[in-house]
Amino acid sequence: MDPSEIPRRQGAVCFVAGSSEAVSDGIGRAAGAIARGGWEAHILHCGLEADGSAVPGVAVHRLKDLSLPKTCLAPNGTPGCGPGVYHSNLIRYGVETLHRVHRFDAIVFPSWQAAGFRCVQAKRAGSAFRNTRLIVRIDCINQQLREAEKRWSSPHDIFLDYCERYTFENADVQAGASADLLDYIRGLGWDVQADARVAPFTAAPEDLLTAAPRARSLPAVAAGTPAVTVAVSHYNLGRFLPETLASLAAQTCTELEVMVIDDGSTCEESLRIWDEQKRLYPQFRFINQSNVGLGATRNRALDEAKGEFFIPVDADNIAAPGMVEGFLRGIRSCPDLSAMTCFFAAFEDVGDIALGKFLHQYCPTGGPHLAACAFNVYGDANAIFRTEDLRSVGGFVADRSTYCHDWETFVKLVNAERHIGVIPEYLFYYRRRADGMSAVMTEGGTNTYPFIQRMITSFVAGNEAGVNPEARMLWEALASYFLRNDSSEAARPRSLHGAVRRWAARVWKAVCSR
Repeated sequence: MDPSEIPRRQGAVCFVAGSSEAVSDGIGRAAGAIARGGWEAHILHCGLEADGSAVPGVAVHRLKDLSLPKTCLAPNGTPGCGPGVYHSNLIRYGVETLHRVHRFDAIVFPSWQAAGFRCVQAKRAGSAFRNTRLIVRIDCINQQLREAEKRWSSPHDIFLDYCERYTFENADVQAGASADLLDYIRGLGWDVQADARVAPFTAAPEDLLTAAPRARSLPAVAAGTPAVTVAVSHYNLGRFLPETLASLAAQTCTELEVMVIDDGSTCEESLRIWDEQKRLYPQFRFINQSNVGLGATRNRALDEAKGEFFIPVDADNIAAPGMVEGFLRGIRSCPDLSAMTCFFAAFEDVGDIALGKFLHQYCPTGGPHLAACAFNVYGDANAIFRTEDLRSVGGFVADRSTYCHDWETFVKLVNAERHIGVIPEYLFYYRRRADGMSAVMTEGGTNTYPFIQRMITSFVAGNEAGVNPEARMLWEALASYFLRNDSSEAARPRSLHGAVRRWAARVWKAVCSR
């Protein structure tokens, strides 16, 4: 049915069908009942193979037919992030594409496979769906299915469990297909609000669509000082520094100070370019020091930062024009968080950014903390931190023998009972270099063993009084569990994983050929 022919009297609502099967009878009935009640009703069918079923009076859209941003279609390079979580990112951009046209008053997501994970994350970060109710309805969850099948969890299941729970707990409106289901997730320790609704899909759930969204208070903004200190750490990267600083000079936010620290560069060309950039940007603060390493350089910038918030930037990456603005909006929307990371897209040549040619995308989930012994689930150091919170844990790891300054610092924060969130936006572009620190120290990514051993020690030191040998053995066994099974096809739902992989490969091939 042509959406322009659908009456809009009560408002507009979109039901997301997130499974790989045909639109369920329940969603079809609910959407049809809403349409008969005078709502403009839509269904976004997110199955990768099946066609959407026709529903009288309802516009049915298919995710695979929508034009999505090239960035979100780049190959998934996020460690530990399985196909279900990756798919939620595609759903987010599909929903946004429709929302720009139809201006939904409410969007209803199933809990299954965390279909609404990235949409809920985006709203919490203040970057999308600000005036739209995001409703998550518990119908079935991954853990419930495993228990019914008497099946032990895989690493993919652990991530999916985390994302399903996050999506429900942070929704504007919580609903359950039955009171028993709500009781079941309460028993798992999920945060079920007192006003959570029982909403079987047997009639028009209009009370859900008009329910008041959860109130979210924002803190007052301090005036008179720069909101953000952006710190660029530079060492022999003069060939890239002009592009990095130009991207910071082009920021849409002006509430910032930019500090550029040269960490004892030895390359004459880099030093020449450094001096040139210093003359070009008198509004930035340039500092020279003897070589102390990346972590210690960031800590010097942290010590001297005037901003309430702190963003470290590598001297070879490119900030999107709205990076600082997006980070500020996100952390001001989440006063309970000490830091927020973001997505990035990896590139080799700066010209590839405008062409949308990316090597991969990195889309951290922000958890579960349990998996952080094996993967950096939090994100890159190019993040926003509350300056005082980062100072309170001693800043960044300054040890030169690791490349995981970001990963280890995030674990320090979490072990100090601080919280970290993710802004699901591509706020910067990551330059992948064969001579980059991580590539060199891990021998091209083939030798991460010593660094994961460091992480395990960090976990034990953060949770035990002294090193408990059995606790260390448990953490090592847990890391082995995640790492051994991360690439195992048998550990993942094969039909969904294969479908996502085949579909993404086809789409990416088509995108790159344009």
